[in-house]
Amino acid sequence: MMVDVNSGKKYTFFKVIRYSTVGVFSLLLFVSFVTGGWLYFEIQGKVETLKITGMNGIDQLEAPMINGARQWVQIRGEDKENPVILFIHGGPGNAMMPLNAMFQPLWEEDFTVVQWDQRGAGKSVSDPYSGAPIPMGSDIQQYVDDAVEVAQYVLSETGHQKLIVIGHSWGSVVGVRLAQQRPDLLHAYVGTGQVVDMLETERATFGK
Repeated sequence: MMVDVNSGKKYTFFKVIRYSTVGVFSLLLFVSFVTGGWLYFEIQGKVETLKITGMNGIDQLEAPMINGARQWVQIRGEDKENPVILFIHGGPGNAMMPLNAMFQPLWEEDFTVVQWDQRGAGKSVSDPYSGAPIPMGSDIQQYVDDAVEVAQYVLSETGHQKLIVIGHSWGSVVGVRLAQQRPDLLHAYVGTGQVVDMLETERATFGK
């Protein structure tokens, strides 16, 4: 009778690998839950303590019809007379509204700050009334057209004639084109993580 003495070793080896993989995955999952939970309650705590209650302040969150789809727009500031900033987030899909309590309060002392969840991102993934999904934009121009309508909506809500646009990463693509298409709506455009040549950026990033 022949016995393969290596078979037991192989079995033990793969068993160790399997349990190690499960252990590492479980640890990562636990850390994700802990970190996510901490971040959620940290942000919620800040939101509760940062409510704007001043007589001349503004703190509203609405989903107006923007270019055929209801998209969520948040407007916050200590004084409605302050200049208005429209922040265009990156991604597409990297909505910043859930995180704005971590960095925005100091801005709100001197500006009225607008966060816009673009179509298919953040709160704007579905219609708040019908529940119908809102797909992401089909091309850049659709986002630019959305941005124009958001700017016009914000100006009508705040009573200002012009606003400042900050475009971050992908949002800088939309922001530049917004400034080119409707300079009459803007005091200034500010780009952060400004995209100049998207294809060349991808080549440089991935070494291709």
